[in-house]
Amino acid sequence: SNPGTPVGVDLRVKHLVAAAPVDGSVASAFTIEGDHIRSRHEILMEAMTALDSAIFDTSHAERELFAAMWQQFRGQLFDAAVRVIRYVQRFNRPILVLEDLSTCRQSLWEQRSTADVGMWLLPTLQQALAVKADQAGIPVRCVDPQYTSQECHVCGDLGHLENETLEC
Repeated sequence: SNPGTPVGVDLRVKHLVAAAPVDGSVASAFTIEGDHIRSRHEILMEAMTALDSAIFDTSHAERELFAAMWQQFRGQLFDAAVRVIRYVQRFNRPILVLEDLSTCRQSLWEQRSTADVGMWLLPTLQQALAVKADQAGIPVRCVDPQYTSQECHVCGDLGHLENETLEC
């Protein structure tokens, strides 16, 4: 019997999502660019820096700003998760394969001024993917993230990653 088709999903900020079946070709890959999220995050960081340097209490303004920006992020993350699950459903008995990003334990609010958007945004997107996969009846498997961006999807050897291109 067919055990299913593992579909790996890599989450990053520049390419928000890159997904492909484990034994598939690069041509069959699905990507979602992260430019808009990255630019919104830069705006958030600039505004938070400005508020941090104010000589008066800005905690209310910080909460309001973060809440407004989070609404924009949340919609994009939800849309990305839905699009990924639609892509994954094209395969025979798909299994969603995600990197284990459980190292991020702080809340979104605690991470709000972290310059690395990936520290809080990507685990949030991963959670949305897991929820959507569960709703669609797609099993989810988490793997150790070490070397996943360097491992060749064809031969399994570690390659050299340069300019976001893996050379096997």
